[in-house]
Amino acid sequence: MAEKKKEVDREAFKIFCFKAKAAVGQEQHKQGLEWVEKARPLLTTLVTEVSVLARMCYNFGCDAVKSKMPEHAVEWLRTSFELGKECHDLDNKLQARTLRLLANAYLDWDAKEYCQKALNAVSLANAEYIHPFGLHLKVKILLLGDSVDNKMLQAAMEEAILHQDLSVDLAAETVKLLAKHEKTDLSQTACRRLTSRFAGSPNVGKLLVLQLELLTRNKRHQQARNLVEEIIADYRSKLDGPVLRQLHTLLWEQAAAAFESSDFTEAIVWYNYSLSLLTENADMEKPNIAKLQRNRASSYINLQQFQKAEEAMREAEKCDPSNLYTYYLWFKVAIHKGDNDGAVAALQKLGSVASDVKEEGPCNEEKEEDIHSLISLAAQLAFERSNRKVAISALESLVKYSSDVQQILTCFRCLTRLRLTLSGESSDPVMEANAVASYVESVLVQLNSIAVKEPKSTGEKDMLNNEAAWFMKVAWNMAIEHSTVSRLTHLFFAKCSQFCELLSNDASNLGRQKTCLVMAAAASLQMAREAQEEDDKRVSLEKVLEHVYSCQNVCSQLHGDGSGDGENRDRAYSMLLLYEFEALAKLGRPSELDQLLKQVLSSPDYDIKTIETLAVLAMEPPAHYKQQSKKLLHAAIKKHMSSKDIDIKTCSKTLHNAIRLCLVEGSSPGTAGREEAWHLYQVAIKLLQAEEKDTYPEMEIVWLMTKAWNTGIYSFSSGQYSVADVWCSLGMDLMSHLSALKVNYEEKMKSLFAEIQSKISDSKLKESLEE
Repeated sequence: MAEKKKEVDREAFKIFCFKAKAAVGQEQHKQGLEWVEKARPLLTTLVTEVSVLARMCYNFGCDAVKSKMPEHAVEWLRTSFELGKECHDLDNKLQARTLRLLANAYLDWDAKEYCQKALNAVSLANAEYIHPFGLHLKVKILLLGDSVDNKMLQAAMEEAILHQDLSVDLAAETVKLLAKHEKTDLSQTACRRLTSRFAGSPNVGKLLVLQLELLTRNKRHQQARNLVEEIIADYRSKLDGPVLRQLHTLLWEQAAAAFESSDFTEAIVWYNYSLSLLTENADMEKPNIAKLQRNRASSYINLQQFQKAEEAMREAEKCDPSNLYTYYLWFKVAIHKGDNDGAVAALQKLGSVASDVKEEGPCNEEKEEDIHSLISLAAQLAFERSNRKVAISALESLVKYSSDVQQILTCFRCLTRLRLTLSGESSDPVMEANAVASYVESVLVQLNSIAVKEPKSTGEKDMLNNEAAWFMKVAWNMAIEHSTVSRLTHLFFAKCSQFCELLSNDASNLGRQKTCLVMAAAASLQMAREAQEEDDKRVSLEKVLEHVYSCQNVCSQLHGDGSGDGENRDRAYSMLLLYEFEALAKLGRPSELDQLLKQVLSSPDYDIKTIETLAVLAMEPPAHYKQQSKKLLHAAIKKHMSSKDIDIKTCSKTLHNAIRLCLVEGSSPGTAGREEAWHLYQVAIKLLQAEEKDTYPEMEIVWLMTKAWNTGIYSFSSGQYSVADVWCSLGMDLMSHLSALKVNYEEKMKSLFAEIQSKISDSKLKESLEE
C-alpha cells in the first residue's frame, strides 16, 4: 500500500507540475503558484522530486525576468530558494545564483521600495557563496539606498575589488557604478588599485582609459596628463582596437574642450598625445592622422604660429590630399599672413576638389554642401579682414560650384557691392564695371531660368521680383556712371531693360523699360560712330534697330493703356525715329529708308527740328541720300512757313541747307537745281520783305547773296548770260537787305555787276548781228 500510494503521489506531482507549466505558459502565474503549492505537500514522500520543483520554479523566475515581469519573478525565485533549502541536491552555488537573481528582480520591480529586500537577498547569496558579481551587486544596491552608509559601502567595495576571481570587465563596471553615483574619491581610488592589480593583464587598457575618463571628468587635468604620458610610455602595447579608439575619443574631447574655451596651447597638448598613439599604425590611420593634423593646424593658427600650422597642414595634405578642410586652412593661414596670392591659390585648390566632386555625380550632395560652407566661410573671413579682393575670389568660387539658386544670387549681390566699392578706389574703374557687367549677365541667366518654370511658388515669384528690381537699379546706375563709355552704357541699359521684362507689366515699369531701350539705342549708335572696323559698326547699327523696334512695341503698350504723358511719348517716338533713320542710312538700306521717309512726311506729328535733323542725317557720311535730304528740308520749310510765329533764325538755316544741296559747290549747277534753288530764294526774299531787316540773320543774307552771285558768275563763265543776269541781279537785290556789312560789298559788286551787264549787252548785240 505504501508503494502504491507513493506511485499515486508521483503521478499527481507530475500532473500538478504540468498544470503549473500550462498556467505559466498562459501567463497565469498566480494559478501556477497554486499548483506548485498543491505539489509541495507531496514532497514528503517524494524527496527526490524537490530539486525538480525548485529548478522548475527557478526557470519560471528566469522567464519572468526576461519577460519583464519582475513581480512574478520575485515569487518564483523566492519559492525556488525556499524549496532549495529543503533539498540536498542543490549546492550553495545554485542557491546563491537564485538569490542574486532574486535581488535583481526586486530592483527591477521597484528599486526604491524593495532596496532592503534586494540587499538581504544579495547578502544571503554572498553568505551562501561569494561570487564577484554578488559583491558587485551589493555595491550597486548600497548605492541605490536613500542614505548610503559610507563605511558599509567602503567595505563592500573593498570586498568586491579584492575578490580573486574578479574580471577586468566587472571591475570596470563597479568603478563606473561608483562614479555614476558621484562617489568620486572612492571610484578613483578603486580604479587606481584595480589598475595596479591588473597591470599585467592584457585588458588593463580598459581600466586605464576609465581612470583617465574619471580624471578628465573631474577636471584633474594635470593628473590626467600624467596618466596619459604613463599610458604612452608603459602600456602602449596593451591597448587593443576598441580601447585605443576610446582613448583617442577622450583625448580629442579634451582637446576640443580646450579649443572651445580658447586655450589653444592646451588643445595642442592633447592633440599631440593622440598623434603619438596614432603614428603607431600610420598606414591604417592616415585619414585620422590627417584630421588630427588639421585640428593641430587650427590651434596653431589661433596662436599665430603659422609656420607650425603649415607643417601640420603639409602632413595632413600628405595623408589625405583630397580633403576640403586642408585647403580651407591653407586659405586661412594665407589670409592671416596677408598673402593674397596664397589665399587665391588655396581657393583654386578647393575649387579643383569641388570640380572633381561635381563630376562624381549627385551621390556627393553632402560633400558639395561642405564645399559651399567652406567657401562661404572663406568669403566671410576675407570680409572680416577687409580683404575685398580675396573675398571676391571666394564668392566667385562659390558661384561657380554652387547649385543653390538663392545662394548664387546672394553671392552676386555681395560681389556687385564689393566691385562697386572697389570701383571708387581703383585706377581702372572700367575693369570693375566690366566685372559687374558679367555678374549682371549671369544673374539675368539665373532669373530667366526661374521665370520659364511653371508653376512658380510665391517664394520663387518674390525672389524673382526682388532680385530683378535690385539688379535693374544696379544696371541703371552703372549705365549713368559710365555714360562716357558707349559700350558699357549700351550693355547696362540693355540689361536694365531685360530686368524690367521680368517685373510686372504696369505703366511705371513699361515707362522704365522704354527709357532703357531709348538709351540703349543711343549708346549703340554711339558705338557704331566710334567703331573702327566695318563689321563692328554694322553689328552696332543692327543693335540700334533691334532696340528701336523693341521700344516701339513698349510705347505701343503704353499708348494702348492710355499711360504716360503725351509729350514724353512724342519725344520718345522722335528719338526712336532719328535713331532708326540714321541706322538705316548708314547700313545702306534705301528701300527701308524711303518707306520710313514716306511715313514721316505723311505724318503731322513730327516737329520741324526732328525733320531738319533727319535731313542732316541723310547726308552724314557714309550715307549720301541727297534727294531724301532735300525732301525733308522742303517739308521743314513748309512747316516753318505755315507756322503762326515763324522762327526766322531756324528757318534761315534750313533754307541755307536746302539751297546748298540744290546749288552744288565747286561746279555749275544744273537747270533743275537752279530752278529749285530759285524757289527757295523766293521764300527767303519773302521773309526778308515781310520782317524787319535785323530779324533775318545778316550772315545768312551774306551767304545767300554770295551763293546767288557765284551762281551767276558760273553761268556767265559758261556762256549762259541770261541766267547769269538773273542770278547776279538776285545777289544785288539781297545786298540791299544788308545793313552793317553792306559797305563791304556794295562798291565792288556794283562795279562788277555793271561790267557784267555791259558784257551781257555786247553779247546780245553780237548775237543779233550774226542773226
